[in-house]
Amino acid sequence: MLARFDRYMARLIAVPLFATLMIAAMLLLLEKMLKLFDFVVNEGGPASVVWRMLGNLIPQYLGLGIP
Repeated sequence: MLARFDRYMARLIAVPLFATLMIAAMLLLLEKMLKLFDFVVNEGGPASVVWRMLGNLIPQYLGLGIP
């Protein structure tokens, strides 16, 4: 019985926590993505560079969103 209750409580906490974390990370990435796309378009570089740079920023932004 207790294990079932523990799973229920963990799910009640984890779902909103991860949803909020993903929303915060996406908002931070969106702001940086606009700047990166502007820079790459002005310099004439490929758009794949922006996606790689954003991929490298995801761990940093997840670290900011956790607290």
